[in-house]
Amino acid sequence: MKSVLTSLILMFAIATGAARGQTSTATNPLTEGALWEVHLNVHELFASPLGGLINKAILQKVLDKKHSVESFVEAIGLDPRTAVQEVILAGNSFDDTAPRIVADLGPSAGNLEGWLLAVPGYESETLSSGALLHSITPDEGESKRIWCAIPKDSTKSNRILIAALDRETVVQMVEFVEQSSLEQFSNRLEGGQLLAVSVNDVSKLPNMADSQDPGAAILRAIQSLSLNLGAASDTFTLNCEATAESPARAEQMHQLLTGMKAMAQLALPQEHPQGEQLASIVNSVSVQYRTGENKVQAQGQFGYDMVESLLEGSLGATQK
Repeated sequence: MKSVLTSLILMFAIATGAARGQTSTATNPLTEGALWEVHLNVHELFASPLGGLINKAILQKVLDKKHSVESFVEAIGLDPRTAVQEVILAGNSFDDTAPRIVADLGPSAGNLEGWLLAVPGYESETLSSGALLHSITPDEGESKRIWCAIPKDSTKSNRILIAALDRETVVQMVEFVEQSSLEQFSNRLEGGQLLAVSVNDVSKLPNMADSQDPGAAILRAIQSLSLNLGAASDTFTLNCEATAESPARAEQMHQLLTGMKAMAQLALPQEHPQGEQLASIVNSVSVQYRTGENKVQAQGQFGYDMVESLLEGSLGATQK
């Protein structure tokens, strides 16, 4: 009986291991080895009150206002503010050859692939899956090419824009997204989150080692950094987390941030047109550190009315 039971356990373990092997996903070519990542939920952003403020700011900046925006939407065949879902950017370094971009365009790519035909230096090929692989030169005479494709995801319901400065990277990402859903690229954005930014190794920032600026010393104390922006019905929340090499260093950063908040409160000029709103923002920021941990967190919560007032003030100042 014991040997039979042992055999059943072994068979179960082997079967489970095989099943795990069959369901494991391929290496994610977007975020593998990524030094930094940016995740933006465009649809949720423009559906929120914050998006309404951004829309208002766009219309104030555009000369022909609403007509120009509508003409642009008609020309490209989709409205990025409502059609685009999540946009993800990632890179393995901070130089200009690093970025890789993936954007969920929703069920239609509009006229984007058509417009590529009009771009100078345009070239294309058809991949084995039938998707078109495009390449363009951003500036006339440039040898550097941008590669992109807009395949369908594994459900065949959404078009996914993929772009990078390396052909093989785009081909790998096309193969990955055609077998997966965009969610498998990343799970960074949860309910109510609009934006997530992370730097996994702050020491790789350019000129970090040699710079004598005070700001560089602060950054050298940080190992990794993350920032999240979330939205609710009448407020949005900004969360920031920094990890340090040790609890002692984290405590040092906590002391600095606490002091900086106090100095910011003192430095705000009372006669500033948005002084009251700025003071409310600074006062809402809380800096948290737990003894023995190697991370520091800062959080702020701001009302949309406050942000709207600040935006109107800054727009009014630039238009004078």
